[in-house]
Amino acid sequence: MVYKSILIASGGAAHSRAAEARAVELANAFSAKLSLVSVARYNLPVSTVGVGLDMGMPISTENFLDDIKEKQQTVLNEALERCEKLGLRPDPYLLIGNAAEIILEKANELNADLIIVGSRKMSLFDTVVRGSVSDYIMRHAAMDVLIVHPQ
Repeated sequence: MVYKSILIASGGAAHSRAAEARAVELANAFSAKLSLVSVARYNLPVSTVGVGLDMGMPISTENFLDDIKEKQQTVLNEALERCEKLGLRPDPYLLIGNAAEIILEKANELNADLIIVGSRKMSLFDTVVRGSVSDYIMRHAAMDVLIVHPQ
């Protein structure tokens, strides 16, 4: 199989950094287009919907969303720098929502034939309660998925 379009999902953690390095290696080996996706998870607590109170301070969803996007943009910029140091500048995408679903949507939109994600070793409890992005992608993707574990 020759991969022409590879999507790497990164959240900046150690397992994501390992996946970034593997994605650059494979993109270079196959002369594939590389897309880098970083997803800002937008899960507002019920108390902050609209304009509400959180810890006694009024906030708006707009300010909350801007803060999330700004922090995730920093994560995306750092991932871009790491990829560039490894010799390849991917096309960057900052997206908002449920990470696993958004990554799959973007992979389908870009006609990616490989998704590369990192995986941290979560406990069974964490996997059941919070879910695993890599597990969800592996079970639902229509294309190949490479799950990279940190060294």
